[in-house]
Amino acid sequence: MSFLSKLFSRYDLNTLDGINSIPIKASNITYNGQSTPMYYALQRKATEHDKNGNIDLAIACLRKSNEISDSFVRIPLLEKDYLRLVKYLEKSGDLELAKKEKENIYNNHPEFLDKSIISARLIQETVKNAKRYNNDLIILSSSKNCPFCKNYNKKIYSISGKSKKYSILPDNILKGGVCKEHTVNAFIYNK
Repeated sequence: MSFLSKLFSRYDLNTLDGINSIPIKASNITYNGQSTPMYYALQRKATEHDKNGNIDLAIACLRKSNEISDSFVRIPLLEKDYLRLVKYLEKSGDLELAKKEKENIYNNHPEFLDKSIISARLIQETVKNAKRYNNDLIILSSSKNCPFCKNYNKKIYSISGKSKKYSILPDNILKGGVCKEHTVNAFIYNK
């Protein structure tokens, strides 16, 4: 019995009904003492089905994986993981459904097309945590190669503006992020 066969003994991942019956809140499966996230396990199973020529089962696994990921506050899957579903639909020859699925993915996750959306969330979360720990400084981390982002890489800002050494965090960065092409992250800065 293969690793995946043992892993999925609780669920029937070899039928469409079995895959579709997996609950959206099925977050982890335990196997040999290790917890494996269901969304990740479904991604692996989709690859196995594809290699075995079972594209319909692969598509069902990817669709369920995306649904499970969407149930998280912070989605665990990356854009490329979500778009595997589109790739497999195209491979199956259903180009119209692939196009619709791609539109749905980008409608549900506009941050995939505009990285400033996720950047703003990350910066806001860091500011909130810094305030909780009575720290007034944050440092940004961004792409060194982007002509726009590189201006913010390793730049330190004061949240309150009370620092004489560091400038206040601009409101447009806090609310709108920095760059549509790259994610800019923020960290609490300790002198």
